[in-house]
Amino acid sequence: MYTNYKVAKMQGLIRKGYMKAQDKRMNLTNELLQNIKIIKMYSWENIFLSLLQERRTAELKELSKVQRLSTIATTLLYLFPALL
Repeated sequence: MYTNYKVAKMQGLIRKGYMKAQDKRMNLTNELLQNIKIIKMYSWENIFLSLLQERRTAELKELSKVQRLSTIATTLLYLFPALL
């Protein structure tokens, strides 16, 4: 039980990090879409594209952490009853 508690607490913290990274990317995407005419007029597409790619990479790193911890939690869920 204690292990499940620790894993669940870690999952919550990692999910918060993922949600923050996702929010940053979505805010940039919304800004990009709202100001598309200005971005096109001044040819800032490459700048925004690189910013968007950086934020997506950060989001994918956080998502990878979430998936790894989820795998660990599922493994523990099935492993502990077998050990007891």
